[in-house]
Amino acid sequence: MRPSRRRIRRGRTVLGAGLALAGTAYGTGTALGQPVPGPSTAPAEGSVRAYDVAGHDVRVTYDPEASRLEGDAEVAVRATADLARFDLDLAPTARSVDIDGKPARSFSRSGDGSVTVVPEEAIEEGRTFTVRVRYDGDPGRSNPSWARGEDGGVITVLAPVGTWFPGNADPDDTADFRLAATVPDGWTVVSGGRDRPVRRHGGRSTFDWRSTKPLPAKDALFGVGKWDVERTRLADGTPLTTVHPAGRKAEFETYADQQREIMSFLSSKFGPYPNDTLVSYFLDSVSEEVPNLAVQGGVIFPNAENEAYFDATVVAHELTHQWYGEASCGRRSSGTSA
Repeated sequence: MRPSRRRIRRGRTVLGAGLALAGTAYGTGTALGQPVPGPSTAPAEGSVRAYDVAGHDVRVTYDPEASRLEGDAEVAVRATADLARFDLDLAPTARSVDIDGKPARSFSRSGDGSVTVVPEEAIEEGRTFTVRVRYDGDPGRSNPSWARGEDGGVITVLAPVGTWFPGNADPDDTADFRLAATVPDGWTVVSGGRDRPVRRHGGRSTFDWRSTKPLPAKDALFGVGKWDVERTRLADGTPLTTVHPAGRKAEFETYADQQREIMSFLSSKFGPYPNDTLVSYFLDSVSEEVPNLAVQGGVIFPNAENEAYFDATVVAHELTHQWYGEASCGRRSSGTSA
């Protein structure tokens, strides 16, 4: 979470202090930082989620100026009980729902922000099936998980399950994740994992990202902005993707460039880095209320330009969560790494 509103020291001495603090805090088993608020689409009592997600294949088109998103997502699922109905988290409006290529008998929005789907016939325990949902809307309307920047860009924060694609809020339900996101030329999409070459067509660009290992839906990132993307590697060879506002690298490199040193120190204390990639967002004034955030394979610093409240100790703190999160996160997905 965001450090207290006090002016903090800058420079290499801060880095050393931050690394020492990170090692000490983790070694004593202390949770680093305060808990962030739960997802805005937390499932209500009585929701039916007796299924295990194996994979998400998400295709979205997003217009930053209108804050309008159109999505077409396929969710690969295995039933863990007989299902006469089931629920998926989804904040935008569902327009159609198919199960294995055939329309569902019905679907409707629940009061908790999810969609209840009734299949044409009950689904037996153990069956694998694919749910395809087409949807659209403004994901940010009254949704704290969708943080808008000053330039109209967005970044997902605070466990955004269902904010921009249909998913399951259960943090133990991990799955493969694939994203193809189309935006107007001049905008850049960054998610987690590894990306493929950008496809440009008719004034729009499609960015393709894929997870390198199963992850909970709450850790599926979606960021759109007028950004520059730098690709380097950590000391152990792990691909590192660093995002910062276009043409302004010099304003953020003081702490962005210390990631290699910080990660080497943390690895010496906690063991090898537990993920296959690392994506770091160093952004400017997304919102004064948006906290720094760590998810599996990614860290977000929404106000990294303000050195009165940001330094290397903040970077070290969030990077330490890469180990802390892995240690506390269960695994039960049937998905395979992309």
